Amino acid sequence: IPTATPIGYSIFQGNGAVETAIFDTPPRLPWIVWWEAEGAGPNSLTVTLMDPDEQTEIVELVSDSGTGQIGGANLFWANMGTFYLKIDGPDAGWKIWITQQ
Repeated sequence: IPTATPIGYSIFQGNGAVETAIFDTPPRLPWIVWWEAEGAGPNSLTVTLMDPDEQTEIVELVSDSGTGQIGGANLFWANMGTFYLKIDGPDAGWKIWITQQ
């Protein structure tokens, strides 16, 4: 069963395709979105920032694929607010951190 568990402030860990709990953004810009995904074979991770009020997509934060473990970081400028993440990741597991620079 896919899961997403918040770990502290804007840090999520889970597996599979899920929607996270709603969270508040870091208090200053820019944000940094870090990610890593486990797996031995072909692997992909897509993370989309969602508006909880309108249930609409704001922006795709991560689109990464490769063989074995993948990961990286993106610098992101956006409005402050309350959002949730829509994640499509490997069943072997993933972690996502949203922090300020």
